Amino acid sequence: GPNRAAQMQAQFEALVAQGAAAMAAEHGYIRSDPVTGVQLSPADEATLHRLLLERLYAKRLRDFDVADALRAQLRDAGVSVNDAESTYSIRPRTSGQPNHHGYTRVDDGSVVLSPADQATLDGMLLDRVLAKRERAWERSDELRQKLREAGVSVNDGESTYSLKPPAPPKPPKQSQPARPTHHGYTRV
Repeated sequence: GPNRAAQMQAQFEALVAQGAAAMAAEHGYIRSDPVTGVQLSPADEATLHRLLLERLYAKRLRDFDVADALRAQLRDAGVSVNDAESTYSIRPRTSGQPNHHGYTRVDDGSVVLSPADQATLDGMLLDRVLAKRERAWERSDELRQKLREAGVSVNDGESTYSLKPPAPPKPPKQSQPARPTHHGYTRV
């Protein structure tokens, strides 16, 4: 009844105040995928244990709509819960967006880029792919122009790009002869 719900709420709040370890000990779920490499910040870990504990209490109170909503929230955050084994696993986040542009370099390799410049180039190619995917044609054309100005030729049909060696520096313009800074007159 309402008295039990109030007791559980008070117990829940006390465990949350004690931290992640106390919540984990109460809900009893253990991580089944310690080798996935997904590391959680202390704040994210506390949130995970709070959600697992809140879900456990909702099930104990037979509030299955809340328990299902919390399970969906966990799933959306990349956490799979196995109630039969009292385990959970965390899968790496994927945004559904590509993380690579998919273009291949097809020139003679005479232009050597530093790792930082290659990362910038890869980022621009990826931004352009994403702009095209979102049908942001103006942004895509803007990026293509910037790439062209940097000496990068893109062939969308073949998903290739090539780098042109930079043009030799232009000779400086001939400036006008220097004018004298002193007029030669003496003040009287």
